[in-house]
Amino acid sequence: MGRLSELKTVHVKDVARHRNGISGAPFWVVLFSDEEYGQNMVGIAFRDRVDNNGLVQVAVLDLNETLAGNIDFAGGNSWRGDWYAPVIYKSIIESELRDDMEHDSGFGIQEHLELAKKWRVYDLIDLDTIQDAHETMERVRSAEGEEDV
Repeated sequence: MGRLSELKTVHVKDVARHRNGISGAPFWVVLFSDEEYGQNMVGIAFRDRVDNNGLVQVAVLDLNETLAGNIDFAGGNSWRGDWYAPVIYKSIIESELRDDMEHDSGFGIQEHLELAKKWRVYDLIDLDTIQDAHETMERVRSAEGEEDV
């Protein structure tokens, strides 16, 4: 798998979660640029497609090549998903945590922090984001405890 420290030229622009309709397979789409290659890229992480290391599989395409109709594998629009995976995982987790905190979803926060550990990006997430997530979880737990009284 690629190392995040080697991907300093990668800048995430947006993250979205999809589910392919009512019974579809969930996945995330991450738009990013890679200054080293001068491309706008799209990464797709398939939540239910896990490799032998327990990491979700990632596909990466150059957006401009895709729009031009180039979806060929070798010599075409072929990029190492495993190389970009740390940036994609990190951006997904941070996006999900922000969404969880916005909705005060204590369960979601815990689930996504555990996923960050499983995907080996927990230590890469901004410390303020982690602290805010834990504070939100505590606030949710406290509110739930007050409701039980």
